[in-house]
Amino acid sequence: MKTLPALATLPREGPSVRPRVLAFDPALRDAGIALDFRPFLTSRGFRGFYSTHPLARVRKVCFSLFGLLRRRWDLDRAVAAGAVLVHREFAPRGNPAALRRLGRAGTRIVYDLDDAIYLSPREFVKTGETSRKRMTRWKDPA
Repeated sequence: MKTLPALATLPREGPSVRPRVLAFDPALRDAGIALDFRPFLTSRGFRGFYSTHPLARVRKVCFSLFGLLRRRWDLDRAVAAGAVLVHREFAPRGNPAALRRLGRAGTRIVYDLDDAIYLSPREFVKTGETSRKRMTRWKDPA
């Protein structure tokens, strides 16, 4: 059985992951392909990501760094497999470097964008609002 790494930013608890990635697992298995689901955030990291606890920011940084370290290993697995399924992004704000690496290796990429995530949030964030600058930083429409 061949293995297909499936990279997602959110774990199984993420609302879009179940219908857009995990729902294909039975059909892929029937076709002789084992889906190797690899989320950027762990379940524990996802549960605490929207916390307002005083230490929440430190935890977010730690879970994000852990996710980046895991993603490096995940990219190695994708190159070895020759193909990868990506739901939304490889990593928050980290697509260009990953795409270059996979492109140089000739790895096939199956993208599920879910939404127009590659666009800047111009329509729903007011001009001058501080979150707009943070949300658009490192977005790469190309």
